[in-house]
Amino acid sequence: MTKKTFTDLMDTLMSVPEVKEHVNSLPVQLAIEVHKKRIELNLTQKQVIKLAKIRKIPLTQAQLSRIENGDRDISTDKYLDALGVLGGHINPKIDYDNPPTEKELQAI
Repeated sequence: MTKKTFTDLMDTLMSVPEVKEHVNSLPVQLAIEVHKKRIELNLTQKQVIKLAKIRKIPLTQAQLSRIENGDRDISTDKYLDALGVLGGHINPKIDYDNPPTEKELQAI
């Protein structure tokens, strides 16, 4: 029996289309960024909330927890609030990797 690594597990999971779609979803990608920056700044969630109060950004610990879990039921504004507390903002870059086919365009 071979020992599996985290990378092996992620490669296996990402081979499942539904998992790949979820991981690549906007809430999950934003969650990763918020969590990564919080850890990089060596802050607890409680400290982030204190910082939010100092910066007058309306964010609760419960919301931050849900954000870091990639909750789809949290508004985009709350994700932006969490990023803002940590000094971040979004610079949208959109990839068009599945444009409509000629056949689809002719069908409309």
